[in-house]
Parts: sequence; structure tokens; C-alpha cells
Amino acid sequence: MKFIALIINILAIPAMLFSGAAAMMSPMMFDAPESQNMISLKIAFYCLLSLPLALLITQIFAWKRFIEKNYFGGILAYKWVGLIALIFVISLIWTSL
Repeated sequence: MKFIALIINILAIPAMLFSGAAAMMSPMMFDAPESQNMISLKIAFYCLLSLPLALLITQIFAWKRFIEKNYFGGILAYKWVGLIALIFVISLIWTSL
């Protein structure tokens, strides 16, 4: 369990950098005509905007749990990141319909 928690925490660090770049580029979703009125794009925008912050907060809590030797709690800290990613994917599917 300790090894899995450590691997997940290490892999989340580059994800935080890439999600920050995606958050900076996310306003370009609204360049298309009439895209300002699409609710699903607004949901996707807010998901992309909140993902770097959620990853940072999750990293802090996960490393805190790792130091306390609560490895399972460190892995469970990533449930919010998964929820944001799920909402993002659903909103993109909704946009394409």
C-alpha cells in the first residue's frame, strides 16, 4: 500500500503541471460562434480551471497522510480529482451531442 501511495503521489506532480497549462488554454474553448451560450462548455471550463487547484490541495493532503503513515487515506485523497475529471468528460460528451 505504501508503494502504491508513493507512485500515485509522484505521478500526480507532472499532472499538476499539465493541468495548469490546460487551464491557461481553456478560454480558447469560447472562440467558436455561439459557444458562450453552451452550458456544457462552461462546465468543462470550470472543471479545467479547478483541476490544478484540486491537484495541489490533494497533493498536500496526500503527502500529509503519507507522513502520518496513513497510506490508504493518501490514496483516497484523489477521489476529488477523479470526480472533476469525470464531470469534465461528461460535459465534453454532452457538448458533442
